Amino acid sequence: MTGKMVRAMPRHSIVYVYGALDGATVQGIDVKSFIYDNITVTGFFLPNWLHGRGLMKLIPTMMKLRKLIKN
Repeated sequence: MTGKMVRAMPRHSIVYVYGALDGATVQGIDVKSFIYDNITVTGFFLPNWLHGRGLMKLIPTMMKLRKLIKN
């Protein structure tokens, strides 16, 4: 799926890969996309993101999420 996304993305885009519990690998990405189109593929791991936030920044984020979940 990530390969399909990269092919559809405009130049200078970033795709975040989240979730690999099935052990799947990222396939179908043409390396030229990284070079010529400046596409970036990066990982996202929620515990690392939460750790990088302070409690004072995390509380407003949780409040926003709570409102979004209600909708």
